[in-house]
Amino acid sequence: MPDQTEEATYAEAVQIAAQLGGFAPQSALQRRMRIGYQDAHALQDRLIAEGHLDAQAVAAERSEHLQRALTSYAEASVTVAAYEEPGGAYGLPRDGFSSYQDASQVAQDAQETARFYGATAAQLTAAQEGDVRA
Repeated sequence: MPDQTEEATYAEAVQIAAQLGGFAPQSALQRRMRIGYQDAHALQDRLIAEGHLDAQAVAAERSEHLQRALTSYAEASVTVAAYEEPGGAYGLPRDGFSSYQDASQVAQDAQETARFYGATAAQLTAAQEGDVRA
């Protein structure tokens, strides 16, 4: 059974959805409620199930998030690959604090985000190879 805090959070989300005309972007829920993207995603799912949000609008928003994540993953993967080429395309060491580590972290984060938004294995493989079409 949901506790009072969960119900108060949900009631606030319903109010936000009503204020925004039946579409509460995930980022709006995050900012206004000071919650993470996973919690906002779960709230959107519940709001859709109970008829407070337009499912098509939310699906379009999530598709956009997926496309952005795949694009970030593709760009970071290309950078990582350039560092990993024999002799190092950038002529910089891969160990220690470097742009290589930054690119690796961005690639990892973008891949995780893309998976969260439903990326398929084929989409991730294509993005890793530089193809960002979702």
